[in-house]
Amino acid sequence: MKKATKPYQTIYITSFISDSIQDGKLITFMAVDEFQGKLFPPKACKVALNEIEYIGTLVEFFNGINENYNRNKHAQSTNYIVDITQSLHPIISGMIMSEDNLIYNPEKVKTIFAPILLAFENHNS
Repeated sequence: MKKATKPYQTIYITSFISDSIQDGKLITFMAVDEFQGKLFPPKACKVALNEIEYIGTLVEFFNGINENYNRNKHAQSTNYIVDITQSLHPIISGMIMSEDNLIYNPEKVKTIFAPILLAFENHNS
């Protein structure tokens, strides 16, 4: 796959589970635009939620990604490269535009997010 030449052409998405003192286990969704290097607002929810609550969190997450999307300036289709569990792919596919692509590539996502997550880890230590 070629390197992105416009914003919103390639967006990497990861999810991870962490412990929270107040809420127990949380799943956090994070996204970064390859072209801009922009980190979109993350979204987190409790792991023990039902499917409808996960869908609500994912809708809010994708709304945050697309909040500043401008069809006249940005890519006309997006490749979403994800490491998110494949059981959520049908739900995510229903949220993205028909011309967009959902690509499962956990190795690539790990490479992209490693420095970002390391920066968070170093900030909190």
